[in-house]
Amino acid sequence: MNADLIEALPTEKVNHTEQQVKIANMLFQENKSLLSTISSELKDGIIICILFVIFSSPQVNDIITKNIPSSNNALVLYGIKCVGIIILFYMLKNFHLSRK
Repeated sequence: MNADLIEALPTEKVNHTEQQVKIANMLFQENKSLLSTISSELKDGIIICILFVIFSSPQVNDIITKNIPSSNNALVLYGIKCVGIIILFYMLKNFHLSRK
């Protein structure tokens, strides 16, 4: 088996800037707490649940049926609600990402 020794592999002898070190530490961050891991994983689900509850209210049904005449059909109403949830989720998600 012909393998390179780790000590023999080429490496950079350049000192990194403080900004490069911060970026590397941010990208390869480990040992997150369990609570922060759970909260970061559940954010999307919580946002979608909140949007679903809002769009399930009768007030939203009334607003949609008054402004869009073809939404008297239940399937059309559900489709409009789904598209609304998708658009609002996309906007909230990208607004959150743009603030980081």
